[in-house]
Amino acid sequence: MSISRREFLENTSAAALAAAAVPALDAQGAAAAPRSTIHITVNGAAQTMEVEDRWTLTELLRDHLHLTGTRIGCDRGECGACTVLLDGKPIYSCSHLAAWADGKSIQTVEGLEQYGKLDPLQQAFMDRDAPQCGFCTSGQLMSAKACLAQNPKPTAAEVRSAMTGNLCRCSNYNRYVEAVLAAAGMAKPAKIATTTAPGAAMQTIGRETIRIDARERVSGKATYTGDVQLPGMLYARVLRSPHPHARIRSIDISAALAMAGVKAVITHENCPFVWGAGSIAGGRQYADDVKKTTIQRRYAFNNPVRFVGEPVAAIAATDRHIAEEALRLIKVDYEVLPFVLDQEEALQENAPKIWPEGNLSLDVQNQPKPMTQKRGNIDDGFRASDHVFEDRYTTTFVHNARMCCASRRPLPLSALRDTIL
Repeated sequence: MSISRREFLENTSAAALAAAAVPALDAQGAAAAPRSTIHITVNGAAQTMEVEDRWTLTELLRDHLHLTGTRIGCDRGECGACTVLLDGKPIYSCSHLAAWADGKSIQTVEGLEQYGKLDPLQQAFMDRDAPQCGFCTSGQLMSAKACLAQNPKPTAAEVRSAMTGNLCRCSNYNRYVEAVLAAAGMAKPAKIATTTAPGAAMQTIGRETIRIDARERVSGKATYTGDVQLPGMLYARVLRSPHPHARIRSIDISAALAMAGVKAVITHENCPFVWGAGSIAGGRQYADDVKKTTIQRRYAFNNPVRFVGEPVAAIAATDRHIAEEALRLIKVDYEVLPFVLDQEEALQENAPKIWPEGNLSLDVQNQPKPMTQKRGNIDDGFRASDHVFEDRYTTTFVHNARMCCASRRPLPLSALRDTIL
């Protein structure tokens, strides 16, 4: 089996079409959103449901059928955490409208387990310690299931190709591949300690042991913060800056506030709270020195904004679609300011300043100086070296952008879903 990432995306019934269709449907208004009656089979059970035409398949599964094993990672058809099988083919359910599933069969991770017995693929994932944080595991399983259905005896290369549409923030790809090969009988069984005799805890040291929550993760029953649903829960959406550096002249939220279902709109004008990053003075709002200085104080909503995507406003509403529509009603007047995108240019004397003190973050003494650590004598090391090579090295930008919050205990803020638009 050989499926490229492009082919995987095409199998999602055109993510681009969904992206274009949903805003058009949203424009018709939350209260008057058109509905359709669909007939679907979910994990073997036939159902007739009335759905809004703008609902994605992920939304139908998670919010209305409460099958939260299908995760939302990127929500834009990139990570594969939402992968389900549609008539046996793996698709990104976040990029597939629910109405498009009419007359079709859907299988989610919950449908792999039968009568309390795990699918051999799920068991292999447990035995091979494939799930790490476990957030992407459901999507990995569904792609692997489709792979084995088409090719019961795949090679490692074929497994990797079939699962190329699934991303793992823990980078546990090798163990996922090993698990699929084991389920196909193409690898030796894992040696797992399963003893439950008295003193068993001491007998398992130095032996591979299944994680205590592995079954929850491979069955889709593990509960992450985004899976929590509470009575009266509100949904949040964030409006973000399109400019790398700009001053907000004015921001009009009146139309958004007047929209039915909108409970709150916050901006820099009504949310003067220091966010916990930056200098000592800026990062500790409880400290006395915060009241005495304005040095690089970073707020939840800043003016001016200093990067593309910086939060400008946030909306809490009774429905995710209402929150999204209300964002479009906010009017922001920006004064675009000079900016640079290169770090060395930013250190020049005549460079545009992000902060009044310059473009260096403050050190622990609130001084705009580089923070350095020194050990040993580098000059002595060079003199003692047989060869000294000097060159310039650069790397691509890397950011540990988590696709999940793996906390098992919901925080109070879990009532608000903050999704980057």
